[in-house]
Amino acid sequence: MKFTSKKGPWYWDKEVETDKRNGSYLVTVLNFFHFRQGKLRRSWYHEEPLVWELIRALDILPRNIFINEFLLLFHNTPCKNSFLINKLREQADSLIIEGDFKLGYLGRKQNIATDICITNKQYYLLIEAKIKNLKEKKLKEQIQKEQNSPFCKKNKCCVIALLPNKEANIVSITWDDVITALDKSEEKLKSNFKEEIIKGYLKMILELRNRIHAALQLHLIK
Repeated sequence: MKFTSKKGPWYWDKEVETDKRNGSYLVTVLNFFHFRQGKLRRSWYHEEPLVWELIRALDILPRNIFINEFLLLFHNTPCKNSFLINKLREQADSLIIEGDFKLGYLGRKQNIATDICITNKQYYLLIEAKIKNLKEKKLKEQIQKEQNSPFCKKNKCCVIALLPNKEANIVSITWDDVITALDKSEEKLKSNFKEEIIKGYLKMILELRNRIHAALQLHLIK
C-alpha cells in the first residue's frame, strides 16, 4: 500500500480536516498512517495498530459497559484526579474518544500528541500507550512533557500511561487490566442482552482480546 499526493504531503490531512464527511474511522486511521508508512509493514509488531483498535472499542462498544469498566481501572491508580474520572463516568454516553490528540505545541514540537484522549470537553483523560518497556527516566520525561503541554496548562487534564507492566513510580494501568475490562464487559453483555443483538460487540471484544494476548505471547509487550 502506497500513498502519494501531487498536491503536497499535507493535502490529504487538510482535506480530511476541512470536510468532516471524509472523517470516517477508516479514513482517519489511513490518514494517520499516511505519514507513518513504515508502521504498516508487519503492523502487528507495532503499538499504533493495537492502540487504534482499543480506540475503536472504546468508541463503539456500549458506553455504560466497556468505557465504564475501562475508566474504573484508573481508580486503582495513585492518580489524584479521581474527581476527573468520576466526571467522565457520569457522562459515559456522550464522551468523545480521540486518537493522536495534539497537545498545543508549535513549531518543531507541533506533532507531539498523546495516544488516546477521553473527554467531555471539560475534563481530559490522556493516555500514553506503550507495548514495550521504556527506561523509567525516558517514560517519565514523555509523561511530563504531556502534563506540561500548552493544552494541559489551559485545561483540566490527567495523564496516565498504559504499559506492559506496572511501574512503581509512574501512574499507569497495564494491558492485562484492559483484558480484565474486556472480560467483565463480555460477561455483562451476555447477561443483559440477547445474542443476536450483541453478536458484533462480542466479535469486537474477541478480536481486541486476541490481539493483546498475541502481543503478550510474541513478547511484544514485555
